[in-house]
Amino acid sequence: MDYINVQGATDYFGNTDWAVKETPERCVRLANLWLSNKGLPNLNPIPNEWKEAGYEIAYEIGKGGIYADKQTGVLSESMSADTVSYSQTLASNAVTISKGELIADDLLRPWLKSFGLVSILNKVP
Repeated sequence: MDYINVQGATDYFGNTDWAVKETPERCVRLANLWLSNKGLPNLNPIPNEWKEAGYEIAYEIGKGGIYADKQTGVLSESMSADTVSYSQTLASNAVTISKGELIADDLLRPWLKSFGLVSILNKVP
């Protein structure tokens, strides 16, 4: 299912250079894939929040933030120069979630099914 298209993304961002590391067509195609895997109900017309979520994901894909190469296994890293130092330790399963992906998840949250204990208890009469 196509939730968004290139023209919609270009209109949303107000320019044609929002996709930096990928073609706009590929960004939109992958954003539609990302949305399809969210398990959203079949609605027509598509809610504006879904389109906004798709545009945010397309932007993140365009700058290499989603569906990008992932580095795992960094357990320690340090650098220092004069009085400035930097240190980082990551577990091998650490994942960075982009700002756009967090925005998209929040936009879609009302339509996503939750099977947690709280939602089950809320449905008990």
